[in-house]
Amino acid sequence: MKKRLVVSTEDKPGLVADVSYLLAKARINIEDINVIKAGKSVIIDLLVNDEAKAKRLLEVNGYKPMRSESLLVKLNDEPGALAEVARKLSDSNIEISRVDIVSKDAESGLAILAIEVDKPKKAQEILKEWMV
Repeated sequence: MKKRLVVSTEDKPGLVADVSYLLAKARINIEDINVIKAGKSVIIDLLVNDEAKAKRLLEVNGYKPMRSESLLVKLNDEPGALAEVARKLSDSNIEISRVDIVSKDAESGLAILAIEVDKPKKAQEILKEWMV
């Protein structure tokens, strides 16, 4: 699984244009991109040809990219939602090493979490109904 960069920021017109322009200007190719709007926030999940250079570039330009081999999952923001996902992973002998709340949206009642595990490919299959 290649490392990805995940940028969570406030939504604004031209955001994708800005990020893609910065990367293009630095001759960094976007190999895959997912843009997820969650209320007033946007999550940009990037796979680029030079992850370290892209991370530095985005940081210099005011973004806060996170390196990730994480799985992005969308859950209802309610008691027990994370427990259900964690139990499915545990029942499949997959260890969670980190969970980050990337975004929460009170209007939709959804949360997007980045979950790092010891067996990402297996976890991706198990969590496919929640994957972003």
